Amino acid sequence: FTRYTPAAGIPELRNAVAEQACRDWQWPELAAENVVVTVGGKQALFNLMLAVLNPGDEAVIFAPYWVSYPEMVRLAGGRPVIVPTPMDARFQPNAEALEKAITPRTRLVILNSPSNPTGVAFDRRTVEELADVLRAHPNVWIATDEIYRKILFSGRTHHSIARIAPDLRDRIVIVDGVSKSWRMTGWRIGFAIGPRAVIRAMAAIQGQSTSNACSIAQKAALAALRADEAEIRAMTAQYEARAKWLATQLSKAPGLRFIEPDGAFYLFLDVSARLQAGEDDVAFCTRMLEEAGVGLVPGSAFGMPGFVRLSFAVAEETLREAARRLLHALGA
Repeated sequence: FTRYTPAAGIPELRNAVAEQACRDWQWPELAAENVVVTVGGKQALFNLMLAVLNPGDEAVIFAPYWVSYPEMVRLAGGRPVIVPTPMDARFQPNAEALEKAITPRTRLVILNSPSNPTGVAFDRRTVEELADVLRAHPNVWIATDEIYRKILFSGRTHHSIARIAPDLRDRIVIVDGVSKSWRMTGWRIGFAIGPRAVIRAMAAIQGQSTSNACSIAQKAALAALRADEAEIRAMTAQYEARAKWLATQLSKAPGLRFIEPDGAFYLFLDVSARLQAGEDDVAFCTRMLEEAGVGLVPGSAFGMPGFVRLSFAVAEETLREAARRLLHALGA
């Protein structure tokens, strides 16, 4: 199985994605023609932006955001419009702020739940209120990045705009993949699910860039989708235990603020009270790397200066040693 495949992906994988989507999003009309298989979820997003954005068009992005969103918009000729979400509101997007951000040039709104970098999942009410705003703007596409949707902790439910607002499905594109839930980051298989016309456009764009995603990786992704999800549930339980343990440990450090995540595998820490004179979050990360040997990602990369992201998708012993070193460096 070492030859080219169709640019949009092998039929068996597209069918498997469509079948899962019909079940998970209660979207019975979906078929293989509503799916394009991509080189990771990032290419799905980039293909979408190339398909729907013209030069000067605007895309609304809530901060904190995944680092690639604004740059993808710029590469597609668009202009990112950043809408902050405060930690005091649990980083939930605000519908009124979305309404104010939308202009006649807006062509895309990007949603991400559970979030990278915060690990926060959108509340149902949040999604309903965002949908109410978007109903009044029929020329705006909605990209919903749900790559972490299966990594949700106890008591949390995944609320997707594609399921909550079925009347908007004619302009919703779901981005998903096997990288996170199935721990297959190196296989580089993502997919987009949406209206057939935009999926055809995305496949045509892909045909002029990467052509198909790796044929062998597509077979591996198909096996993952057909497998029992018990391993995903066990992995998620491990992540939840790590998140709780890490939150308990880091709460010992004076001046650190954070919200315990709902899912994914990140803690997003407000370190603004721990910055030294003349220091920003980038310099703080450099200091922690040099003094503690712990790698953090500065919040500025996610549109939130004064914060840092810590990933706990590492071995248990590595996480414990990292926490010990951080606490020592912070005087706890």
